[in-house]
Amino acid sequence: MPSWPDEASVRAASLAAAGYNVARLPAAAVTRELSSDAGHIHRRQLPVPDGPSAENTLDSLTAPEAAGAADVGALVRSLLGAEQFLVAGSGRDAEAVVASALVEPGQRVLANEAYVSNRWWIERFGGTVENFGTEPLGEPSGDGPDRQLDKLSHVLMTLPPAQLGPQAGRPVSLAEVQGVRNWIDRCCPQVPLVIDASRLWENAAATETDPANFLALADIIMLSAGKDVGAPRGGLVASSDDRWWPQIAEAADVWHGSRAALDDHDIANIANGLLAIRASAAHDRYVEMTTLANDLAEMCLPRTWAGCRSIYLDVSAWLPLVSRDELPAQTLLNMIYLVTGWRGLGTGTDDAGPAGHGGQAPTVRLAVRDAADALRDGLPLVAKVAAELRSGLRSLSRDRAAPYLQPALPVDATAWPPAPSSSLAPATSGWLVARSAAGC
Repeated sequence: MPSWPDEASVRAASLAAAGYNVARLPAAAVTRELSSDAGHIHRRQLPVPDGPSAENTLDSLTAPEAAGAADVGALVRSLLGAEQFLVAGSGRDAEAVVASALVEPGQRVLANEAYVSNRWWIERFGGTVENFGTEPLGEPSGDGPDRQLDKLSHVLMTLPPAQLGPQAGRPVSLAEVQGVRNWIDRCCPQVPLVIDASRLWENAAATETDPANFLALADIIMLSAGKDVGAPRGGLVASSDDRWWPQIAEAADVWHGSRAALDDHDIANIANGLLAIRASAAHDRYVEMTTLANDLAEMCLPRTWAGCRSIYLDVSAWLPLVSRDELPAQTLLNMIYLVTGWRGLGTGTDDAGPAGHGGQAPTVRLAVRDAADALRDGLPLVAKVAAELRSGLRSLSRDRAAPYLQPALPVDATAWPPAPSSSLAPATSGWLVARSAAGC
């Protein structure tokens, strides 16, 4: 049996009641919520100020406290280079607007990655997603993803990819985006290039590229304000191309109305976040994250890398003695919780769900948020226990359709801290609702 810390025995009852799945734990049982950093603000919540209006010059906006609701337009024009924009209630709402405006039944979307929620919207409107990953697009012939251009809705690039797997958080170079732009211009100029810019500024910092160079290649830009912008709620869709804007604006009116149910405080927080990006906040956070990743590497921990304001763990490296058919990602998430009290996020809990990409190498993600020092202290303790664990989990029958809520039991109960027998607690949804409201 691994050398579990004393705290693990205290938390074992809560984990057992949650079906050995941290996604089912009530928020009160979690010491740090590291499953997402959406909406995590690195400064205080600001009231709506009586500051400059959009009529003032952008140069007069020098501090987050200076920005107000009326400044969003000036900041969007400055940072995104777009004359037309709309505010959505969340990043998922922004995805819905773009999919509703562009996708027709039977059409295809080519993507280096479509986030789970974005893929869902595309499929809801009758489309399908075909990933080209990091491979360059070729000539429109043969059986590759670049065939049947007459059925192509749009090309989507997420900078950087954020889903769980070996490429998660890896920055996308300007040359890669330029290659896709060139392919569209040559083969299908009637098709828009959509860039998911939720973490574009981090991607720009990682590739040492001016963000404007990426944005200039896009026809349509969409983003969640809860990522690099750091606002509690909201999303943005922007474009300077009149070919697609009317249908985007119409879709937004149908879905959300003029302000997407956001109040002046929400709009001001988006403005404050954009202003902070202009003052290099995203770059500074990238430097902090890179420093953390380097510190963890110096501790000789199993394979770990940084990206998307998160730390990723290669589950196979962290649990070398646990069989692949014993839910290794869910096992590592449980171990992290027992040792530290943290809740992270992993590949589909059966390692074959939508987030697992059909059996792709299991991965765990821990959002950095304000927990850099805690990660430095806690991950070595997790690694020590992980190296000794020889037994994982077995699935129980699903009581929810969502892949992240798969209940399980230890294959060998003696390898885990003892927990009293208990019927499964109902799968909690409060934290998922909170994340949705935060705009993730």
